[in-house]
Amino acid sequence: MINLIRAISLVFILGLLASVAGIQGYSFQKSKAAKSDIKDIVGKWGGEATEDGNSEVMQVTIDLRLDGNRIVGDVRSPEVELKVTNVSFADGKWAITCVSADGVEAKIGCTIKSAKLIGEWSFGGNTGKFQLSKSQG
Repeated sequence: MINLIRAISLVFILGLLASVAGIQGYSFQKSKAAKSDIKDIVGKWGGEATEDGNSEVMQVTIDLRLDGNRIVGDVRSPEVELKVTNVSFADGKWAITCVSADGVEAKIGCTIKSAKLIGEWSFGGNTGKFQLSKSQG
């Protein structure tokens, strides 16, 4: 009788583990789908940015490329050139971290809406907004 109870318990535990593995597999597939959005952000973007409290418009370009499964690139404006150090996607929003040649970090938070990259930036003590369009080709 004890062997029968152990066998039933073992079958139950194996079934539970298989169910959890199936759920985990589904989550992994879901995560993979989110990674397919990488192709949405990779490319050359250009447009305008403004600094909070200042009406002057700056021309900005962001060039994002795949290097293996990592996104690298550059952010350029007439005032500064930044190297992209990290790109991540969570909760429907892209987060891009950059650094200038003299080590000042910039943060960009954005979404893609109607084929435009729209978001906010911070660099040093400055903050602002931007809207960029993807270059064709």
